[in-house]
Amino acid sequence: MLNKVVVDFKPDYLISCFDTPKATFRNKIFKEYQSQRPKIDDEFIVQIPLVKQALDEAGIERAFYVDFIVQFEDGTVGLFDTKSGMTAKDAKTRAEGLQKYIKEQTKKGKKLWGGIAVNISGSWRYNDNEVYTYDETNMKGWKFLQL
Repeated sequence: MLNKVVVDFKPDYLISCFDTPKATFRNKIFKEYQSQRPKIDDEFIVQIPLVKQALDEAGIERAFYVDFIVQFEDGTVGLFDTKSGMTAKDAKTRAEGLQKYIKEQTKKGKKLWGGIAVNISGSWRYNDNEVYTYDETNMKGWKFLQL
């Protein structure tokens, strides 16, 4: 289907977006959020990782929103996407996409920094490496977030 869109429409740009399977702040704010959506068929759910893999292999960007945008007193802006457990392990594409965005915007004069953030034993750490790794037993390369 994706190939058909590319062949038939020849888009200059193509981006894909996926909804998170877990509850978000929207569910807490608005109890009826997504209440009208039918349950997703299991046959479709198992295809989502394959679609994401195909998009990654084709070099098609997947958009996402960070959880927190923080402007600091020095004028810099922090972009943080919070994760834990499995979501931290599965955040490689997201983390590296965020670092690519920060790098591109910094070249344009924006004062951005940030990355994937996790709470470990009551302290927040973030990963701003271009190549993302997560091992909860070895947080080497993760920086403490001082707010």
